Amino acid sequence: MKPSITATEALKNTPQVRTAGDARAVLSNILLALVRKEISATDATAAVALTDGMCNLMNTEIRAVRLQLEMEKAAGQTVKLTQLGQLLINGETPQ
Repeated sequence: MKPSITATEALKNTPQVRTAGDARAVLSNILLALVRKEISATDATAAVALTDGMCNLMNTEIRAVRLQLEMEKAAGQTVKLTQLGQLLINGETPQ
């Protein structure tokens, strides 16, 4: 069996977190680092809080896109949403 790498080495192999799976892998490495005493409980708590915030943001973005799609479907060709939060009709720029 080959020796396992440290959490820091594992995180170096993850330059971006683009999916929920990436976030889970990062969080798993952080928890492993805590168990191995590579990081403190305070560091792990901060990382978990950051991960929770990221998940909340991702969920908000998903809900926003769903709302945008529903609004575009309901409006048909009359309205084209180009920016969520401000209804832009016929390409007008927000004031």
